[in-house]
Amino acid sequence: TTLGGGILNNRGGTLTVTGSTFSGNSADGGGGIYNRLSTATVSNSTFSGNSAGAYGGGIYSTGGSLTVTNSTISGNTAAIAGGGIYNNGNFRVGRRYLGK
Repeated sequence: TTLGGGILNNRGGTLTVTGSTFSGNSADGGGGIYNRLSTATVSNSTFSGNSAGAYGGGIYSTGGSLTVTNSTISGNTAAIAGGGIYNNGNFRVGRRYLGK
């Protein structure tokens, strides 16, 4: 099982991503970012063309906190759910979020 094709943030971590592009990544969970029991903040970033064999083609987040602002999430896929984002926890969305 692979988790977090671009970044794995697990068990109490704090992740801040600014001005980044996640493209062409793949994993079973969280093609771009896998965030579990942690805090992730994403701003001014792009997620496109990422894929997950199960959940969260762009971002997978569970049991933690996820904030996404001024970012584009488009053209990502997941075999089961959450092509753009799969979230099971606290989630905040700011301006210019485009999900698919």
